[in-house]
Amino acid sequence: MADPTLAVLLRNGPHDSATIRYALKCNDVAVSYARTPMQIPIAQSSPELIDLGFMRPSLTVTGTCDTVGQDHSNYGHNATTGREIYKGTSGMTSFTYIRPKRSIGSGVNAYNDGGADLPKTYFVPYKNALEEAVGTWMYAEGDTQLQVEMGDATYPIASFDGYLDPYFASSGSRFISESTGYQATGGAIYDVAIQQGRFSMTAAKEDRYDFTLQFVIKRRIDIN
Repeated sequence: MADPTLAVLLRNGPHDSATIRYALKCNDVAVSYARTPMQIPIAQSSPELIDLGFMRPSLTVTGTCDTVGQDHSNYGHNATTGREIYKGTSGMTSFTYIRPKRSIGSGVNAYNDGGADLPKTYFVPYKNALEEAVGTWMYAEGDTQLQVEMGDATYPIASFDGYLDPYFASSGSRFISESTGYQATGGAIYDVAIQQGRFSMTAAKEDRYDFTLQFVIKRRIDIN
């Protein structure tokens, strides 16, 4: 998990290659799958059901963001601070996060969670920075795809042979070659595209905004 109080991450690429990494102060996260099976009525008989597997997954995140950044010692793009590679992060609080890479397979069944053995820095965006991300970030396949990570995504499911981990049932887990026997850590990573963002301020709480972000998403990235 990235941080006990900041466990929802939004970035403009996988963990290892993203150039902007945000940690969100969230109150609620909801993942929804809308399926579209067909029901064909038959006179005086039970209807037929046809399920072709069409789905529309979505993700909704609600939380709060500060009106201004909370680390006034962070001057962002300034060589004297040691943070010169993190443009546009002035004033934001930050922390580092290490999630080792888990990958296996090739072709259509390849799995790569974008992890990295070196620490990566995440920043807590203030309202206008997060609003700019909503207004300008676009999903694209490859290293610029947008992602949301929730909780500890090291092992989304338990890596034991069987129903939930069938792809390498004869040789090991789908997560890493010959790595059976790991318990699920409970987190998840999704490729996302921003559908809607809403920011609202409450009277007498002008130091913060409530936000709601809505995403259309792919299935969890470890699901082949």
